[in-house]
Amino acid sequence: HFGEYIQYLNELPLGINLMIMVGYGTLRSAVMGLKSGPPTQNEMRTLEDLLEKSLEEGAAGMSTGLEYVPDSLCLTEELIRLGRVIERHNKIYASHIRGESHILFPAIEEAIRSGEESGCQVEISHLKLGGKSNWGKTDKLFNLLERAISRGVRLSWDQYPYIAWGTGLVDYIPRWVIQDGHQKMIEYLSDNSTRKKIRQEINKAIKMGIHAYNTAPWENVQIAMVKSPEYKPIEGKKI
Repeated sequence: HFGEYIQYLNELPLGINLMIMVGYGTLRSAVMGLKSGPPTQNEMRTLEDLLEKSLEEGAAGMSTGLEYVPDSLCLTEELIRLGRVIERHNKIYASHIRGESHILFPAIEEAIRSGEESGCQVEISHLKLGGKSNWGKTDKLFNLLERAISRGVRLSWDQYPYIAWGTGLVDYIPRWVIQDGHQKMIEYLSDNSTRKKIRQEINKAIKMGIHAYNTAPWENVQIAMVKSPEYKPIEGKKI
């Protein structure tokens, strides 16, 4: 219940103003778990109902992290339907888009389509052009965004002023490994032959510059934090 979360925050001595969004992944996990594939009509209606209730109880909008499971499992059509719920409440859809390097432009177009067909306000989170393959394409990117705005799409974006980023090492794993959820990913990684294939695909993608984060070959990847005490000694080291 989103209202309970808002009430909990109101009881804390917070020093800043907060705008809290409900996560698409939270909604989907509650309705579908980590199963892949589109929701059934009944599941879709439940997603819409849960989103509506969250917005009524104080959520500022809905956010997605489309590079990460389970959000990466959703289709654009789901985002459009949920966007219509958001639009009815005059709130915001904030999108960590599906990719920021080799699929940057299709990912931007998906965010634009989500707003254009639903009518809701879209905020693109930490807009960037990742990887050498996108060098020199800033004008192309802003032309795409400005054309959408000129058509009446309610579109905005934000950025951060540095060239590093923080994420999980799972982002280096091929999409087919993670698309069916974490348990299936663990099964793949536990199998020697499959793990060898995964390693080969990762290294090939980095060399070809098509990896989702091709700005970061292994010498640029630093381990910031690990949860297991066994691996604490590798914190701060580069791969």
